[in-house]
Amino acid sequence: MSAADFARVRALFDAALDIAPALRPAWCAEACAGDAGLHAELLRLLARDAGLQDEPAPSLASVFGAALEADSVRQLVGARVGRYRLIDEIGQGGMGRVFRAVREDADDVRQEVALKLLRREMIDSTILARFRTERRILAGLSHPGIARLLDLGESEDGIPYIVMELVRGEPITGHCARLGLGIRERLDLFRQVLAAVAHAHRNLIVHRDIKPANVLVDETGSVKLLDFGIAKPLHAAGDATATAARCLTPSYAAPEQFTGGAISVMSDVYALGALLHELLTGQPPLQLDGLSAAETERRVLKVPPAALRQTLVQDPQAMERLGRRDVGAWKRALAGDLDAIVHKALRKEPQSRYLGVEPFDADLASFLANRPVQASGSQRLYRTLKFIQRHRLMLGVVSGALTAVAIALTLAVRQAQVAEAERDGAQAAMAVLSESFRAADPMRLSDGQVSAAEILAAASRRTAALQEQQPQVHARLMAEIGEAELALGIVHPVHAGLDQATAWAASAAGDAALARRLRLLRARQLIAAHDLDGADRLLTALEQDTSQEPAAEVLTARAHYLIIARRIAEAVAVAARAEAALSGEAGSARHVEAAWQLAEAQRLAEEPELALQTLDQLLSQFSEKDHPRALLTRLRRERLLLSSGQGNAQSVAATQALLAGLEGQFGATSTVLGVAHGLHAQALEAAHQPAAALRAYERAVAALTSSLGATHANTLMARFNLAESLYSQGDAAAAEAFDALLADTDRAGLRDSRMGVFLRQAYASLLVASGDRASARRVLLPPGFAPRLAEMRPEYRLQLARDLAALFGPLSCASESAAADDQRARAAQIACAVDPLIGSRESH
Repeated sequence: MSAADFARVRALFDAALDIAPALRPAWCAEACAGDAGLHAELLRLLARDAGLQDEPAPSLASVFGAALEADSVRQLVGARVGRYRLIDEIGQGGMGRVFRAVREDADDVRQEVALKLLRREMIDSTILARFRTERRILAGLSHPGIARLLDLGESEDGIPYIVMELVRGEPITGHCARLGLGIRERLDLFRQVLAAVAHAHRNLIVHRDIKPANVLVDETGSVKLLDFGIAKPLHAAGDATATAARCLTPSYAAPEQFTGGAISVMSDVYALGALLHELLTGQPPLQLDGLSAAETERRVLKVPPAALRQTLVQDPQAMERLGRRDVGAWKRALAGDLDAIVHKALRKEPQSRYLGVEPFDADLASFLANRPVQASGSQRLYRTLKFIQRHRLMLGVVSGALTAVAIALTLAVRQAQVAEAERDGAQAAMAVLSESFRAADPMRLSDGQVSAAEILAAASRRTAALQEQQPQVHARLMAEIGEAELALGIVHPVHAGLDQATAWAASAAGDAALARRLRLLRARQLIAAHDLDGADRLLTALEQDTSQEPAAEVLTARAHYLIIARRIAEAVAVAARAEAALSGEAGSARHVEAAWQLAEAQRLAEEPELALQTLDQLLSQFSEKDHPRALLTRLRRERLLLSSGQGNAQSVAATQALLAGLEGQFGATSTVLGVAHGLHAQALEAAHQPAAALRAYERAVAALTSSLGATHANTLMARFNLAESLYSQGDAAAAEAFDALLADTDRAGLRDSRMGVFLRQAYASLLVASGDRASARRVLLPPGFAPRLAEMRPEYRLQLARDLAALFGPLSCASESAAADDQRARAAQIACAVDPLIGSRESH
């Protein structure tokens, strides 16, 4: 059997163990899809797992040989492994069995322990590597909520084993049910689990198999997290076995664990959400028992879990499993904030979940203290009507955020003049829109403060229901929603709805022009997300479409791609082609976008005069100087002058004049005005007016906070500029401003993000320049800091490694196994994950 065949049969074997024995034959037949050899091998393994034969053997070697090959536990009981005698089996998993054992030394020391012994039939290079990883992980973890590693070694037969603290307890779900614990008590226990997982994450470890059986409550009521058998170091280059072998528990595994996607702390967040779901409803979020492998995967990837309250309604035995009788009160308690918290953790897309354990815990703490929670949109910054007003003109694009409204209303008014299919489509679009506004705040708790992102997310969920019955409406609405999300800066590395819409549009029954639009939209989204490989594939396909010449919008998107990829010379050439192709539409949104990309490419090519010429030519095409796109072009012009060192007293006057026009078009608290205030502040700084610049930065922060929220990327940058301005003027409030900025970044789950890392690096650089290296170390490497290196550009990752080496002195990659509270060791972990040469280079 090849390695690939073995991996496949092992994956099916692991999944089959979760299926009821009576249903396994039918499930196996369907899962093997006609592969007779695979089917026979799977049935053989399942029969062997049932322990059909016992063959006694006289020696330890033969005991291991027979027991581990035939899974006969009785022959192992009483055997000696190293210094330990096995008493009885207390658990098993895909890689090994766990025994209660007693240490028997010559000096009569007796200590009961849990001994995990690798299955002989599982031993190959891959499994051995994973087992060694588990041992290394456990050795580096020290937390009261994680079972301690006591010893490790190999049996006389060379079978690896791990000796751990013996936890006398029961699964957390059974503990809560047995005692009939209330919601508050359950959440208190669950927060202990979060603390243990957070410790693992701070040590750059993802557990990957959090489930009730691995979370025990001991005799003192304390939680213990067990089994790091498939855990993964975050800094590891990869783990090819992670999804190939499917060593996971389907009911608790995140979607990316099924698809082979990137595993991150958000994968544990999903499993924790599933665990909390079961603690509160008596069952996991998705019912997978008896399903085929294909249907199991489809549900995990596509089907959202029902509301917590609805889960109780659908399951009459739920309250019995919870050990409670207060059905009505329990249902009421699950509605609202608690439901929102659980479902945020369970979102299909990793980036849509809590971006770490800390923000998850913070929301639960807020819930328990009767404070607003993030998941329910407690910081919503728009009222619904103001949302529509503020964005209808911005960049000429966000008006598309609710284009579906205009289409639907127009078609509804003209029903007598349109075909029946179009009328049905209009009614469906209106229904989706209406339901989306309601779904964004079903409990009417926001007093009308519903953000753009929430409405669009609700619209996307409602639109999905149209996919099968009205695919054309679904596809067109997905295009509108996608355009609006892009305009608002909302990007999804994975966008199933858009992919489904594109697949329909590209089908024989679809709409070729719509398919092209959707592909281009997806490419633009991937550019915004800096997924350059994915964007390049889509753009290349569009460019190679021989059925028509590349559209000017494709050229504009390609120019943007080249700018982000820092291929500036090519960007200038492509943007020039796009601008020329659209010159006949002077002043249109498409032409303006192409001209803006051209000017940006020229600026980056260090040709500010050409960029200025491009913008001036664009401005000459507007008959109204206060046209929204004219004002935005003037804003770009002033930014160009300032960035190229050409700012002067005239820039102060020009940006001041722009503020009045922009406020009239976009509103005093709009995003655009926030950007303009920030640019005005830069002009004032260039004109050596620091006090006035400080006031302008304050206005920028106020406008952006009002329109985008305190932790949006643009707001964070504005707050950084304000803090930096305070710092440069020697204002004692600077430190407080920086600390508040970093604290809000952490609370929003952005500490380890690309933006969070940049803010820490920039502040640390200021502290180093002032001679405060101790504070710089604290800022750049806070407890639990685990930067998401994959999100960062290569040059920024290298700079982070060099900053750490500069602050902490010579770093050795060998120090990765040092204690978690050793700052230098943690610095080495991060630096060496980026640049393994740091250790050898810096140590000389």
